[in-house]
Amino acid sequence: NELRVFVMGVLKNVSNNEDNQKLLVKRGALPALLALLRPTGDLRGSGQEAQLLVQVTALLRNLSASSKRQQQLIDLGGIATLTQVSSIYMSNKELQVNVARVIAKLSQHSSAIQALEQDPAPLQQMARCLREH
Repeated sequence: NELRVFVMGVLKNVSNNEDNQKLLVKRGALPALLALLRPTGDLRGSGQEAQLLVQVTALLRNLSASSKRQQQLIDLGGIATLTQVSSIYMSNKELQVNVARVIAKLSQHSSAIQALEQDPAPLQQMARCLREH
C-alpha cells in the first residue's frame, strides 16, 4: 500500500529528533513496527512490500539510538524478526542494509550479544547476506 510507505517515511523523517523518538516509543511504536515486519503469511517478498519494510527498518534504526530502546527491541524479539525479514527479502539490498544497521545498533547492547550467542540463526543469515551481496 503506497499510503503506508509514505506515512512510514514521514515517521522515519520526524524520528531524527530525540523528543519525537521518545513520543513514538511512548505511543507504542516499537511493538507496532515489529508487528509490521513479522511474516504473517501475507509477505511474499514483493517490491512494494520491501519499500514499506525499508521505511520501517529505517525508523527502527533511528529509534534504536538509545540503550533503553535497544533493550526494548531485543526483549520484543527484534533480532529474530529482523533475521526473518532478511531471509525473505534477500535480493533487496536497501532492505538488507537497513536490517544490518538496526542489528548493528542492537549489538551494542550486552543482551543482544547474549541472544546472538544463544541462537546462531541471525549470524548465519548475516553470513548468507554477505555471500549474496
